[in-house]
This record gives sequence, structure tokens and C-alpha cells, in this order.
Amino acid sequence: MKPHIIHITASLGIGGVEKVLLDILQQADVESFRVSVVVLSDNVEMLKRYTLSPQIDIHTLAYEFDKQYNLLSYLKASFLPSHTRKRAEEFLRLIKELKPDILHFHTLPRELMLGILAKKEIPTLELLCTDHLVRLAKDEYSPITRRLLGFAFANLCKRFHLAAVSKSVLQIMEEFGYQGKNKIVKLIENQIDIQKYNPDETKKSDIPTVVYVARLSAVKGHLDLLHAWKKVKYSAKKRLRLIGPADPDVAEQVQMFLTQNGQIEDIEVLGSRSDVIELLAQAHIAVFPSYKEGLPMALLEKMAMQLPVICSDIPELTDIIQHEYNGLVYPLGNTDELAACIDRLLQNPQECKRLGENARQTVIKRFGRASLASLYEDFYKEILLNSC
Repeated sequence: MKPHIIHITASLGIGGVEKVLLDILQQADVESFRVSVVVLSDNVEMLKRYTLSPQIDIHTLAYEFDKQYNLLSYLKASFLPSHTRKRAEEFLRLIKELKPDILHFHTLPRELMLGILAKKEIPTLELLCTDHLVRLAKDEYSPITRRLLGFAFANLCKRFHLAAVSKSVLQIMEEFGYQGKNKIVKLIENQIDIQKYNPDETKKSDIPTVVYVARLSAVKGHLDLLHAWKKVKYSAKKRLRLIGPADPDVAEQVQMFLTQNGQIEDIEVLGSRSDVIELLAQAHIAVFPSYKEGLPMALLEKMAMQLPVICSDIPELTDIIQHEYNGLVYPLGNTDELAACIDRLLQNPQECKRLGENARQTVIKRFGRASLASLYEDFYKEILLNSC
């Protein structure tokens, strides 16, 4: 009988984690594994962009997420099973019916209690969590809050085998002792199908175009980028394109900025798009002013399309972008330096070309070598062998 793998996700809406999961599903070896997905909400918008094997079952639930995002709620989610159990009946009923061998979580840490409760119902069940984000950066919380959150996350994660999408995520796991007894921890970096990304100079826009593909959210640095754009000295015609869905509060802040600055004509807010690769093909420079990441697929896509990337100096990004080799790096939050980097590349097309070529080679050599699904399927085999 084929091992049954169930992926658990909060949604299949527009987002980086959702894209990674759907890439895994699209490449899944359904001849060797039975594959299912449990979506904890009814948001499956991104599904229509993918063609999955009809053998993959998708189940949606109306799970009631805890709306409190504070230290107390995380402590409750980590140490009080009853806090989750009262909302988990439908989930547990479905899992018992499906009888999986492995539950593979792609959720926030607070949802991991669902897996722990499921294992109480099915003792032979193996649990795996992929952490897609650096969650406890040193400057993100006070030392006490950071230590308490790390303690709470570790209490959950120790029951799981773990996959880290980047070295920075792996370092957090090691710092806070996430690895439990007889549990496997692996670095599995996101991969990209390089054949889908074919840069073509003839498709470049006549207008020098800077592009940022990311959800408009507080941690992505959009407001830094807008303030830096005001400071760019390049006087010829240029264009900044922001692509991605928006959190309502950030969308309001961006709109307020545009209104206060007379609806700056060279800024385009395009929202969520299905033609991202085509829009990247038109661009000349990519930016990534983010405050927190894991290993963003949007970054790999920009590099695969041979774009030089200007990024903030957070470790998650500088592990990939090397200053003056495949992009430019500036101090996080420093809008003067960000503006100077944009100016530099706008005024130096040859440097753009060199950095972009190196960016694509970086992706080919490091992130374009293997199917992400096959890397996880090897991990599943190792987990099941380890459990015997």
C-alpha cells in the first residue's frame, strides 16, 4: 500500500507558502505516494493557476483560527491542548477517516497542536513541519518575549520532524532546541523549475522598470521602498511596479502615500497577477526591501529572469544575494541607501546586465537542481524508515 501523505495548510490563497506547496503537489509522485491536502479554510484561489493530478484529494474545512496574536495566545496554543481541541473536532474526524502515514504541516506554529492531537488518535502517525519563515529574529522582540516564544515553539516542534527552507530558519531551530528525541531535522531549500523562466532582452520595456513582487504587508518594506523612490535622482523616465495581493492596512498606507504625493505617475500598484513572469520579463531591476523572510520564491523568480536584485541586509536574503556579484545590498530600513542603489543601477545598464546574469547562474546552480517534491519524498521515506 502506498504511504499516505497529507499536507496541512491554512489556505491555498495567493502567497509564497501556498506557491511552494502547490509546486510540491504539481510535481508529486502519485504512483509512489497517496497525496491529499487539508486546507483549514475555504480560500483556494491559487488552485486555478495549477493543474494537479486528479489522484490528489483536496479537503477544505471551516477551522476557527485563534484571532489573538500575542504571547499569551501562543503559550496557550503550545501548552494547553484543550485550547485547540474544542476547535479541532472536524479536523480530527477527517484525519481519522483518511488514515494518513504522515501529516505534513505548512502552517504557523500555533496550528501544530492539531498534529499533536491527531497523533493521540492515531499513535503510528508521523508528523512533519516545514518552517517557511524566520520567526524569531533578534531585533523583532524583546529578549524575554523572544525567549518565551522560542520555548513555546520548541514545545510544539519537538513532536515533529522538521524541514527548514533556509539556513537562517535552521539556525533559529538550533538556537531554541526545536529538535526532539528521535526526530530528524533537515535543510530543504526551495527549488525552482528554471525551464519556466526564459529572460528575453527583446521583451524589456522601453521604460526602465523596477519591480517588487511580494504581498503588501508590514514586514515586506513597501513603505521604505516608496520613500526611497521619492529620493531617486535619476531624472529620465522610469517606473516602479508593485505586484502582489495587499493586506488592507498596508494598502491604505500605500494609497495615502500616493495621495499625499500627488499620485506619483511613475508608481504602478498592480495587485495580484497571474502574468508575473511576463511582467518580470519587462523589468530591468528587482528590489526586495523585506524585514523578514524564509527563502522567498519571488526572489528566486526575479533572479531566474536575470534581474539584478537590490535587497535589505537581513541574513535570509544575504545568504543568496552577494553585494556587487548578483545584486546590491543595503542596510535594512535605510531609504537613502536604497535610493542610491536604485540610482546606481538605473544609471549603469552594463552593471545591471552583469549582476543579472550572475543572479540567474546562482539560481541554476543552487536552486534549480532538483524537484522540490522529490526532495520531500526522499524525506518521507527516511521518516517512515526511521519509525520502523
